[in-house]
Amino acid sequence: MVRHSHSKHMLLAAAVAALGLTVASCGADTSSLVGPQPLGASAATAAQPDNPGVITQLFPFFYPDGTQVISANGEPDDAVLNRFADTPKKKIIWQFMTQHLTPGTVYDVWLEGSNDGADSFNWWVGSVKANAGGDANTSQPVYVGEKPGPGTGILTNPLARVNLVIKTTSGATMQTAYFPAP
Repeated sequence: MVRHSHSKHMLLAAAVAALGLTVASCGADTSSLVGPQPLGASAATAAQPDNPGVITQLFPFFYPDGTQVISANGEPDDAVLNRFADTPKKKIIWQFMTQHLTPGTVYDVWLEGSNDGADSFNWWVGSVKANAGGDANTSQPVYVGEKPGPGTGILTNPLARVNLVIKTTSGATMQTAYFPAP
């Protein structure tokens, strides 16, 4: 998938349209259990009025030094979490579109965070291969209590504060999107 000038808006619009949601502003909480959320991180949160347990969040990616990941066309590269808390199978569906990765390289995707501020989890949730241009676009579900691969702790709260982290297969963090609890 080639990133174009309206991709951020299309990614959010696709998530919102798929769930029939209304977009609202996200809070100003800039803290994270894995690290501080960089200041100036614009975001959007969508909640379905008749089912507050279904929430969509859109946040930008940052490099480990705190610099925002900006696409070739000048827009932030971003990630989306679709959180399903009031459904029979509680889950998070994560997705992202990003650039500036090494072409042809496989990266691991991790969810890191805390269910309630007292415990923590660090789950491998998938892999993605950067295309010839260094872009990566992917989406996967992760179910509460069902660790899909290596990791520590247990995700018990689909509304938990989490970070979606792209790492090399040797564990070096490349990009992170910080998601506060809704």
